[in-house]
Amino acid sequence: MFKRLLGLYFILSCSNLFAQNNFLRHYSINEGLPSSETYMAMQDRKGYIWIASDLGVSRFDGYNFTVYTTAEGLTDNTVFSFHEDPKGRIWFYTFSGRLCYYYNDTIYGKELELNNQLHDLLKGHLISSIKVDAHDTILIATFNGLYKIIPSLENGATTWKKIEVLADKATFLLKDEYITCEAPVYHETLLITHSGKSKNDSLLTPWPAISVILLRRLPDQSLLLFYGTFTWRVFPNGRIVEAKNLDQVLDVYHENDSMVWISQKRHGVHLFNVDRLQQAEKSFLEEFSVTSTLKDHENGYWFTTLEDGVFYLPTTRFNHFPPVTDSMLYSESALFSIDTERIWLATRHKIFESKKQGKFKEVCPALLSKLPKPNKLVWWNGLKHSDGTTWLSTAGGVAILNKSDELIKYLDFAKDTTIEPHSRMTQEDRDMNVWSLNLSNLTKINHADLSIEKRVLLPARAGKMVVDTSGNVIITTIEGLYSYGKDSLHYWGRDNELFKQRFTDLKLCDGNLVAATKSAGLLIVTGDSVYRITVNNGLSTNMCRSICVDGPGMIWVGTNRGLNAISFSFNPFTTSIRQYTVADGLLNNDIDQVVKNGSIVWVRYKKGITAFDPLVATKNTVPPPVYITGLTLNNSPHTLQEQSVLDFGSSIGFNYTGLTYKVAGKQNYKYKLEGIDTSWTYSNSTSVQFSRLPPGNYIFKVLCINNSGLESSHPAIYRFTIRAPFYKKWWFSVIVFLLANAFVVIIAVLVVRRIRRREEAKTEMNRQIANHELQALRAQMNPHFIFNCLNAIQDFILRNDSSSARRYLSSFSKLIRKTLNHSRRHEITLAEEAEFVELYLGLEKMRFNNRFDYHVKFHNNINPESILIPSMIIQPFVENAVKHGKIGSMEKMGELKIDFFIKDDGLVCVIDDNGIGIQKSLKMKNRPSHTNETHAMDIMNDRMRTMSAVNQTGISYTVADKAEISSLQTGTIAQVFIPITK
Repeated sequence: MFKRLLGLYFILSCSNLFAQNNFLRHYSINEGLPSSETYMAMQDRKGYIWIASDLGVSRFDGYNFTVYTTAEGLTDNTVFSFHEDPKGRIWFYTFSGRLCYYYNDTIYGKELELNNQLHDLLKGHLISSIKVDAHDTILIATFNGLYKIIPSLENGATTWKKIEVLADKATFLLKDEYITCEAPVYHETLLITHSGKSKNDSLLTPWPAISVILLRRLPDQSLLLFYGTFTWRVFPNGRIVEAKNLDQVLDVYHENDSMVWISQKRHGVHLFNVDRLQQAEKSFLEEFSVTSTLKDHENGYWFTTLEDGVFYLPTTRFNHFPPVTDSMLYSESALFSIDTERIWLATRHKIFESKKQGKFKEVCPALLSKLPKPNKLVWWNGLKHSDGTTWLSTAGGVAILNKSDELIKYLDFAKDTTIEPHSRMTQEDRDMNVWSLNLSNLTKINHADLSIEKRVLLPARAGKMVVDTSGNVIITTIEGLYSYGKDSLHYWGRDNELFKQRFTDLKLCDGNLVAATKSAGLLIVTGDSVYRITVNNGLSTNMCRSICVDGPGMIWVGTNRGLNAISFSFNPFTTSIRQYTVADGLLNNDIDQVVKNGSIVWVRYKKGITAFDPLVATKNTVPPPVYITGLTLNNSPHTLQEQSVLDFGSSIGFNYTGLTYKVAGKQNYKYKLEGIDTSWTYSNSTSVQFSRLPPGNYIFKVLCINNSGLESSHPAIYRFTIRAPFYKKWWFSVIVFLLANAFVVIIAVLVVRRIRRREEAKTEMNRQIANHELQALRAQMNPHFIFNCLNAIQDFILRNDSSSARRYLSSFSKLIRKTLNHSRRHEITLAEEAEFVELYLGLEKMRFNNRFDYHVKFHNNINPESILIPSMIIQPFVENAVKHGKIGSMEKMGELKIDFFIKDDGLVCVIDDNGIGIQKSLKMKNRPSHTNETHAMDIMNDRMRTMSAVNQTGISYTVADKAEISSLQTGTIAQVFIPITK
């Protein structure tokens, strides 16, 4: 509160300060703040961080500061503090005393009628606190009194016009009460009155009051009161205890039931236990005037200062140590554990010690005077031997200290000019002997008499080493891994290509070799098996620098992208990795070394050291809220709406922000557009654009992911619809469908007509061709038949049977006339065909001297005059029966039956003879003299195929040998099926 009351005084009195804690994230005018003089930080219910300054207020979303000044509606640019009311309005206390508030991206204040009346009542006094209840009643506390502003409703909106004075003394608003204080200038008594209570508390002041009071109610209901340079704690029972003298306290922020942050002018901010106000637990920014402390929703801390803007601390669970001296280079240093409570830091020329995470202090300063060339001596590393001694690697050899940190002996390697004198590191083997490694050789030191037993020249520049359970020394070189054992060197790269990597560190974990590489991740060697841990397993990067063993199956790995806590197991090989980065509290992600000392993990960087207890270094378990902050349509800004309908072809873009400050400016997101996307897209961008979306309903969803991988509890959502173009409307589809159908029908009719014409022309042409073929076939049959008849006549003449010749010739001429007549017609009646067949058989019977009989019979009441059949279709089968069946040439009397009957809508003609049969006839045809006797039937077959094609009807026949049916019969049965035409 004090900062808000004496803001102007601070501005005039503060001096220039320059030092700062480099492990705190810093925000200044370079990052977008309007001023370096900041008075308060507040986080609103949405998650935004607000900063009050002398040049306006700023709202921070993790990326940018949005600045509000009188141009945006503030009643004064100097704003000391904030208050968020139950309706989400943020009220500002300004230097002018005029109120204003922020609501729905707009600042209201200049139009408030109460401001002029309030300004007159204040008489120049500043507002110290404000409270707005759920009914919009405003309480304003000042050093001039307490005021109550009563709301009224006009035209559906709240207005404030009536002001009541509740107290005329310096007043402080607490959670559910207010307290008035009276401090006469010339008296040493301070009177405190509690609202709603009868009792008063009085404090004696050692000199006249010259400062403003600062009050805080603690969780145990005691009051913490700062008055001048004195601090009192007033208990509910009336007991008053002077706690501690704290000079110029600017703000008090109680974090929990027992801890409070106290900010001072020019002395930084300190974390105290309320029961132990004599000694701060932690201190920060000790050269700055810290005006307020804020603990945000993610348990990060914000400190506002008068001199240099705002500082952010991710957590208080990490202790950071800047360089002990300005000349100290941590890049050329090494940490090593002395015991469970002490850790040593070896720098170029000094050794420092830290106990229980305390500040580093120099140890063993007299040691340098006992060593050769003290001005050039460089400390490289240290080893805590199992016998309690400490072995220090130096630029000239190895120094051995007893349990009291006194020098026992110094092994001066510089005396041997043939080898490199440095000792970069030392390791103890299973016999308690010590191995020393430098860049070019390996030295074995006898533990008993501290003599040098052996020196081994290395084939390549060395880096790290470890002694395994078998006593072998495993060494990293620029060519890969070597091991020394049984007086010989073995190159591991010959056995496995992985061992040719550049290795940066080696450790043994439960007997298994763990090796860190410069680009291939981590290798774990157990027996003959090699397991590899990379980014695919969850490692932050494949570039590893340092390994620390934390028990069986547990290691810490430092990389250039943070710290990795890895637990692993075998059979099968599994890993679990948790990452630590600056977002969790590390000073830097670029780690050079990691060491475990007791329960504390120590991390060394090039410019600092961090220590923390992993058991209390919790994850960020707060889901980050996410908001859609902007909308673009066709690349132009557009007002956000609950739902929007867009024209087809429009492009839509979204701007969004996730409020998590552990990784401010580096938030990760995942989004998808329901209606077109089936999976989430991951990105660290705060905007996305969609173009040429098809018509339909869409829902854009976006989630933010914090540094621990936790997603927002609810996605930010925007619904919109892409309107279908006119050519995709239902009515347009119907019209197009109808027009298309009409067009298709028209085209189809035209095509069908054209095809039909073509088919008709083609059919007519085929018909004409077929008719010509039939005529040609009939023309072929006529000479064949005539030839047979002439042979018969010739036979009569040769036998001088003139009477028979005349009768035969008369019948023959009649047959010729019918043949010529039938040849001009495609079809004749069944009666005509039967007459033609009987005329033919009569001629053949005469030719064979009546050696066979024939019978023509119609069944089923057939009317032969009404049935049309192709001309000369039966005659060839009758001719075959006479000629090939030999019915006129047999010893027995030949017989030929021709029966007609109706079956299956067709005419069936059966020609049954008692001749020699098909088999005997075929044997006779195989003779050379009978090779052309089948010519008539071939012609007949062609006629049937042609007639079937022309008439599109099937004329078929079958011929069977009666001997195949019964051994007692001879002859042939021919059956012709002719579709009926009436």
